[in-house]
Amino acid sequence: MPERFVVEYERVIRRAAPSKDAKILGVERKGAQVSGTVISAGGIRWLQTPMPAPHKGTDCFMMIEGSSVGLGVLLGRVRESPSGPTAKVPKSDAGVAVGTGSDSIGSIGESLWRAQLEELPKPKWAPRTGFTALCAGKASTGRRMLWVLGGGLSDSELTNDIWCSVDGGFTWDLMKSAGRRWSPRKRLGATVGSTVADPSAQSSKVQGVVYVVGGQGRAGILADVWASDTMCRTWHCMNANAPFGPRTDVACAAVPGKPLMLVVGGGVSVDLHRDLWLSCDAGETFGLVDAPSLPRGASFRLWPPDILCAAKAAQPGQLAIWRLRISDTPDCTQAKAELLPLDEASQDYHELELQDIPRIPRFALDLQAQVLLGWDAQKSCLAVQSLA
Repeated sequence: MPERFVVEYERVIRRAAPSKDAKILGVERKGAQVSGTVISAGGIRWLQTPMPAPHKGTDCFMMIEGSSVGLGVLLGRVRESPSGPTAKVPKSDAGVAVGTGSDSIGSIGESLWRAQLEELPKPKWAPRTGFTALCAGKASTGRRMLWVLGGGLSDSELTNDIWCSVDGGFTWDLMKSAGRRWSPRKRLGATVGSTVADPSAQSSKVQGVVYVVGGQGRAGILADVWASDTMCRTWHCMNANAPFGPRTDVACAAVPGKPLMLVVGGGVSVDLHRDLWLSCDAGETFGLVDAPSLPRGASFRLWPPDILCAAKAAQPGQLAIWRLRISDTPDCTQAKAELLPLDEASQDYHELELQDIPRIPRFALDLQAQVLLGWDAQKSCLAVQSLA
């Protein structure tokens, strides 16, 4: 079924092929509505749509998002209402347009969550459980790169494959790594860290490191640490048997701006762990951190200059959140950390009386708007918590 779009930019070109260099067949001005089929070419989404008269019978292609050529959103999806299609943009509580306009949508992590939810094609790696997802690096399309690592359908059907999307999850490519890679596993910990580029240095480059920690393998629970400084193309086993021992569902994060400093905590083995460990050499060695006990089922996210720690609160659909602050120390074997409550749920936090192992919360941060985004399964919608 054709999808309907409205032209959001001043003018959007109709081209003979899905390429910015293809022959120009026509142009549509802002406010015009077009319909057709969404395709992906070279990581860029295009609308394949029929040409109007007098060129009927010929298809053309219109770029949907212009980030690859230095522009914003070109075509916005038309929402369907009971009374018919409408291109009106949804409003926030403050009456500000937050939907499909080119001034409101940015890369992942920059208020894209405010746009209308869009159903994407089923990814090639699905179905699977126990995988880890990351958002790291910026593609030539202008989008943040999405990564899916590991997982499987059962204990006997585990995988160590890595999938990458450069167009917001519309298409996925299987990554090929050279040399050894971590073994097939699910419920693995994974994170990415990077340096902060010096804006005053023209040649300044960002150094990034992707980590994989522990998880459930085919032969049991794992305690290894792997790192890649080539965006998952090559991997190095930094520690085959880390001192924190075998664990699944570990919380891990690199200290913001210091990609070689890896923080690992919590997780599950024969017990629920609540300790915290720090490595200053990309996972080769670790020291136990002098820190308060983590909440059960904790999860970490980068929140510069610190780390955000979250765990499920007593109220359904809500997370208790803390600021995890690692003290500056030249010796990681004597590190200290603070766990500072950020909301009422964390200030008055009580362990959930659960006999089952608590599920690790999945959430993301919008660093620009300073909010935490989770999924409310009961209401089937995004749940937003302020970090301010």
